[in-house]
Amino acid sequence: MSRSYISESLRQQIVAQCHHRCAYCLTPQNYVCGSFTIDHIVPQSRGGATEIDNLCLACWLCNLRKGNRVSALDPLTNKRIRLFHPYQQIWIEHFEFQGQGALIEGLSDIGRITVQMLNLNSPIRIETRKIWIAANLWPPI
Repeated sequence: MSRSYISESLRQQIVAQCHHRCAYCLTPQNYVCGSFTIDHIVPQSRGGATEIDNLCLACWLCNLRKGNRVSALDPLTNKRIRLFHPYQQIWIEHFEFQGQGALIEGLSDIGRITVQMLNLNSPIRIETRKIWIAANLWPPI
């Protein structure tokens, strides 16, 4: 399937709607070198539309790990669980910060599987968050 065109005005709407942060890990776009990508929450390959309700701002790490997934098998329950949907669910109901904010813990099956699938606690992410914590820039909520 070909890539969909996202106009600059639509991109700016999405950036504002996501408060200039990755919709999954909450990393602020201005903390990294380069801009984030626009993610199809439900990928085009799975019938997702290029509409504002299906588009969110995502850091490259989250976007690459998510790929075209919308769900994953939860090893604790052996059930297929949908990944976190930033517009249909509230972040703090599914995740919380641990270790002064260096770690993201899943509070629900959705949170747990999203942390695992997007590798939200990879060593580089933890070390980066520790630097932000030391600079009083993290956690964002």
